[in-house]
Amino acid sequence: MESRQKASLISTENELREAFAKLHDTWDFPRLFIEPTRVVLDFEEYDDAGRPQGYIELPTVYRLMPPRNLDSFRDQLLVLPCIPAGPFVKKALEAHVAVADPNGAFYYKKGKVYFGNTGSPLKRFRFNKGAKDLFSGKSERIVRALLFNVSKKWSQKDLAESTGTSTALVNKVIKGLEDRQFIDRHPYRQVSLLHERELLDIWHEKRVHQRVIRYSIVGTGIADLVDMLLQWAEKNGARVGFTQWVGAWQRAAFTEPVVCSAYVSRIPDLSELSPALVGRRVEQGGNLLLYYPEDQDVLRQLQRSRHLPLVSDAQIYIDLKGQGLRSEEALEALEQCPDFCRNHEI
Repeated sequence: MESRQKASLISTENELREAFAKLHDTWDFPRLFIEPTRVVLDFEEYDDAGRPQGYIELPTVYRLMPPRNLDSFRDQLLVLPCIPAGPFVKKALEAHVAVADPNGAFYYKKGKVYFGNTGSPLKRFRFNKGAKDLFSGKSERIVRALLFNVSKKWSQKDLAESTGTSTALVNKVIKGLEDRQFIDRHPYRQVSLLHERELLDIWHEKRVHQRVIRYSIVGTGIADLVDMLLQWAEKNGARVGFTQWVGAWQRAAFTEPVVCSAYVSRIPDLSELSPALVGRRVEQGGNLLLYYPEDQDVLRQLQRSRHLPLVSDAQIYIDLKGQGLRSEEALEALEQCPDFCRNHEI
């Protein structure tokens, strides 16, 4: 019986390759041959002339995170640190992609040929999604800046100056992201971000919940609440950046918002928005959500869409994911924008 032990963390593609290369030692049948660029499963079947026929040969690709688009991996073996639970395997096989991990899971289907191995129930390997400090404090500023426009090439000096951080911290965050294959290096010591959607999902898991003031407003529509917040901010010299449903709607009008939510540099009283506003503060729900971040950096880089100031696509994504009220449909429409996470600062 296998003894329970702590899973080994895989942080780089090389570590994944090394872990997967050892998998054949744990297999009895079929025989497994792992080479740098291909894998062969040999079922030891032969025709009448003694020629081998019961084998599968697949070119291999290694990824630290499950890709969003599986079509580009057709007729290949996609190796991950740990195959995720849920419908991922089914979707991969439907896209004609074989998947495997160093825990022994291996799934392949072509025509009527199917091979499936769930691997060890004790997950010996998993992806190191990174220390929480990559997404907290001033480190989060650096990640947010890189995600604001993933096409932009940064020098470490410019990134430090833009985010109000030190070059030492920038170097540490860049190194941490690079170890996880999220950094692309360019001439003149510049960097840009790769695989933004995968990074967003990790950030969502690690996010620190912001302080939010919730109001339930009666008799006032969402568009009117948006206008009130804008007028209040202009009159009082405050910063406001809309997020969640309003942000997604402005970027990709798909699901009409039923909640107005925004980051503000200070929390206004309802009477400041309008003396005629009828509502009360609530602990849950509400249709006016005002976020007051401990670090005002979220309001430093804003984009403008259809005359409204919004936080970045990345921040909208983080705030909206898993919130219900058709949030997943709104996110899908946002992600389909051709300039998703390629924002222009106002």
